[in-house]
Amino acid sequence: ESTALRKDGTTFPCMLTGKMMHYKGKSVRVTSVSDISDRKRAENALRESEEKYRHIFENVQDVFFQTDLNGIITEISPSIKHFSEFDRFDLIGSHVDELYYQKEDRPIMLHEIKQKGELRDYELGLRTRNGEKRFVSLNASMITDSDGKLHHIDGSIRDITERKLAEEKIRKIGQHYQALIEKAPDGVVLINALGNFTFVSPSAKKMFGYAVNDEVTGNPAEYTHPDDLEMVLTHMGRLFQDPSYIPTIQYRFTDKKGNWKWVESTMSNLLADTSVEAIVINFRDIDERKQAEAELIKSTERNKTILRTAMDGFLLLDMDGRILEVNETFCAMSGYSEAELLLMRIPDLEVKDMAIETASRIHKVIENGEHRFESRQVRKDGRIFDVEVSIQYQPNEDGRAVAFLHDITDRKLSEEELIHAKERAEESDRLKSAFLANMSHEIRTPMNGILGFTDLLRASDLSGEQKDLYIGVIQQSGSRMLNIINDIIDISKIESGQVETTVSETNINEQVEFIYSFFKPEATQKGLNFQFCNTLPSKEANIVTDREKVYAILTNLVKNAIKFTHKGYIEFGYAKKGNTLEFFVKDSGIGIPDEKKGIIFKRFRQGSESLTRNYEGAGLGLSISDAYVNMLGGEIRFESEAGIGSAFYFTIPYQPAPESATDRINLVLDEGTPTPKPLKILIAEDDEISEMLIAFAVRFISREILVVRTGIEAVEACRNNPDLDLVLMDIKLPELSGYEAVRRIREFNTAIVIIAQTAFGLVDDREKALAAGCDDYISKPIDVALLKGLIQLHFQN
Repeated sequence: ESTALRKDGTTFPCMLTGKMMHYKGKSVRVTSVSDISDRKRAENALRESEEKYRHIFENVQDVFFQTDLNGIITEISPSIKHFSEFDRFDLIGSHVDELYYQKEDRPIMLHEIKQKGELRDYELGLRTRNGEKRFVSLNASMITDSDGKLHHIDGSIRDITERKLAEEKIRKIGQHYQALIEKAPDGVVLINALGNFTFVSPSAKKMFGYAVNDEVTGNPAEYTHPDDLEMVLTHMGRLFQDPSYIPTIQYRFTDKKGNWKWVESTMSNLLADTSVEAIVINFRDIDERKQAEAELIKSTERNKTILRTAMDGFLLLDMDGRILEVNETFCAMSGYSEAELLLMRIPDLEVKDMAIETASRIHKVIENGEHRFESRQVRKDGRIFDVEVSIQYQPNEDGRAVAFLHDITDRKLSEEELIHAKERAEESDRLKSAFLANMSHEIRTPMNGILGFTDLLRASDLSGEQKDLYIGVIQQSGSRMLNIINDIIDISKIESGQVETTVSETNINEQVEFIYSFFKPEATQKGLNFQFCNTLPSKEANIVTDREKVYAILTNLVKNAIKFTHKGYIEFGYAKKGNTLEFFVKDSGIGIPDEKKGIIFKRFRQGSESLTRNYEGAGLGLSISDAYVNMLGGEIRFESEAGIGSAFYFTIPYQPAPESATDRINLVLDEGTPTPKPLKILIAEDDEISEMLIAFAVRFISREILVVRTGIEAVEACRNNPDLDLVLMDIKLPELSGYEAVRRIREFNTAIVIIAQTAFGLVDDREKALAAGCDDYISKPIDVALLKGLIQLHFQN
């Protein structure tokens, strides 16, 4: 065979046949050429057909096989391995009987094929290599040879194991459902398209008093309570129109004896199912449940009435803390409405820092079944209230918890008051100890100076210079004693809550200047650069405030600055910032150590414990200043560095005084300025020493001095001496107080000048004196220079 080339360049398969021959004495080769294209096409087609067959044979899911007439397997497709685990070469040459699962199946196939010539959809069981059973469907045919004799058997096998198992499962399910229907406590009935019973389950018959063998016929409407019939028919009508509608309804049905019983039925439309063609009604007896529900409703109403009128709050909670039910008492207690509370959880009501504690309590409730504890909750308006919670876990009620909450806010307040009272008592005891310890030192020290140097003055051989020195010590000790007494009075009033703010008009510039003038000699004596700063014009510096407290604060701060500053400077003043006045006192003193900055505003404390031994003072000035600043509605703060100095700042509200207002701050006038005329003066004083001091102070400006010891005598002296110019009235007098004596004098003499004097030293004494009718006020011990300044002020032209 070869390939020949045509004239047009194409090729074709050909058969060459050659033969050597002798022609004219020569050997020649004679070759014949025949075209074999048709044969080649046929061969290729046959080969392709065989390859296609082989591909199908080897890859088809069904198993193709061939046996001889005795059942010996001569060929089988590779797909046999898919469900039997046998390799085709393991089976070729073996008898088909070895594949049958049951021995009795072995002779059937060959017998049937030989009798009928073929088998179609024959089902039997084959075994796998592992001995398992597989179900197959068999098709087989007898094949004859060219002479018409039986030659072999061709066949195919299809694995139907999954189908057979599914059919078996469906069969068992059917049996199972049949048993369920017959044995189930719920009743099942079938109703045809005409509305009549076609099946009634044994449980349904038993439920309504019928025997299992009794026949129940007719229409269900005949057994339905007349009051429920329209509702049932409505649902039935919708069920016929919409097969997807599956209602569950409750109604009354009659039993065999004619008694009405409550049932709950679920209906399904299966008319489209040719295997059923019925309305299926599944129902159960709920008669006892209905009776229980009726009792539950009554019980629930009783419980609701109890909860509604209960004094304690009630909550029903799930274990996530969600509120499921609440009574009116808790609504009033929390300030939330019922609708708002049903959207909340318990953590939403408790104060935020109790989250961990709440989780622990819920764990205890689950663990122990019940728990009692105290909690703090937040009202809708933000106020916090205390409750005592009694909570019980109910695991059989879907994990719910019942909680009762008793408002114990008042009790807590009482407990806190008792604690505070105890703390106050302990603090009072501590303060008493601190007071005694400090006062023992602070009072004895200046008293030692007063008494000691008084004894020294008795010596007859003293020089004038020594006497002046001793008198200066006595005055200094007395001033220190007075400061201590004033501080004690002020802190006592603050601690007892008796201090009130007394608002009046004052000029801040004049107050600052007065303090500057007062402390200037002391600062100069220590070699300090002492300065003040007023930033407002005099007119704008007229404000409304408690001037005595402002004066006390500034005085304490400046006094401290002078005490703790040994060189450098002290500067004080104020600046307007918005609606406030910010005062400052700065110094280059010893400063305050960081570890002591937290105690400087405490009573009987100074910036360093060691300083209490090195510096005089009771340690009350800053505590008093802090209290006064708070009363005025301001704030006090400080900046300090040890060894560098300190700066104290405090604020008060800036409230300008009306334009007509005039300030009456005590002025230090020139002591050398005489009054326009000698005065006739009445001194109303029951203390002889005080009377002597006053008489000495006014002797240069008086033409006559009268002295009385009681309030009644003061009134009579004024009545009998209408030419009196000035009355110096002590407030605390026998028989009649100075306040009342002034009121009586003013009934018949409004022109006389009356200046009150008192040893009480309280903040509101000035206002009381002015209210009684006095023209001015001075506190004891009397500053002679200040007294002269006041008199000059009232008797200037």
